Amino acid sequence: MACEQQQFTSRTIATVSASDSFTPTPQLWPDEKPYPAHLGSYDYGPTILFDTSDSKWKSWWCGTDNATGNRDSIWHSWTYDRINWSAPQEVFKSSGGASFDGYHVCDPSVLKNVAIGGTTYNYVMYYTGGPYSANTDNDGKIGIAVSSNGTSWTRLSGPLNLNCTSSSSLGCQHFRIIKIPNDRFVAVYTQVKNNSTDAVYNVESWDGVNWTGPNNEITPKRLCFENYQGGCHATPGVDIMYDPSGYQGYLFTFTAFGHEKLYKADATWFGTLGGNPTTLIADFWYPGPSGNGTFGPGFHRTENGFRPENQDIFSTTGNRNPHDFPQHEVELIQIRWTHLHINN
Repeated sequence: MACEQQQFTSRTIATVSASDSFTPTPQLWPDEKPYPAHLGSYDYGPTILFDTSDSKWKSWWCGTDNATGNRDSIWHSWTYDRINWSAPQEVFKSSGGASFDGYHVCDPSVLKNVAIGGTTYNYVMYYTGGPYSANTDNDGKIGIAVSSNGTSWTRLSGPLNLNCTSSSSLGCQHFRIIKIPNDRFVAVYTQVKNNSTDAVYNVESWDGVNWTGPNNEITPKRLCFENYQGGCHATPGVDIMYDPSGYQGYLFTFTAFGHEKLYKADATWFGTLGGNPTTLIADFWYPGPSGNGTFGPGFHRTENGFRPENQDIFSTTGNRNPHDFPQHEVELIQIRWTHLHINN
């Protein structure tokens, strides 16, 4: 179904400039609203790609469902200019019943024109599924859905075998994926709320269905961007993007204590697939309406998950933690990381 593009006002986009010391200075663009929030809902955890077939930026994100108002579903919007977005459209809902995604679907990560299990699909989405339980945020697992148009989705596979933790924790969430041309898939994801497993993890796959740790290890690799209280900090949201021209390596964005942080690793990180990205490029703080910072960022990427050439880095994130109350006040904002296009 085609969405009519609309003009929205009274919202902000933040611009982040990194100095030589990598200390960003945020500036606000007060007259532009990048996303229309669907009323009475929270919106966070977006994935954004540039579709070369129609020259549109397309976004999918997590928000409350229309039917009940208390389950997560996946929403979609598009734009030509990253300012005027189409009206939000609910495009993927929980499956119901006792399945792994029977209650929640959230945290989409979308690629275009890639082969999964030997078959090429126009759009492929990895997403978090959650079952009904006493704590309905727990026991997250990852599923795969496919689509011909980005709005009508069919479940393909899931849950993936990622050694996710038990129902006493959030499990696996925020699974973000890139596809290296003529090579494998690389993904990062989070496990949160279990002190022994809290971290960002990364895995690889040759077919998009069967995943292993680095260099075919059985166990996913635990990444340490930053240490906190003697262990790796588990971030509520992470994304990955490959930058073949600017930084000539991998870029990561994640949320840590309300800050959105930008890290990099050189191109050999993919070959070894195991080193910790330790170079902090920039650190952005936007307090949001609750003063608790941003949550669940996503890069603006190409169809394979690469950085668009000759462009500043863009990301989109929730303007506050959706687990704070009241939940129905989380909106998406865009961050433009200016002066980060130089190879340094």
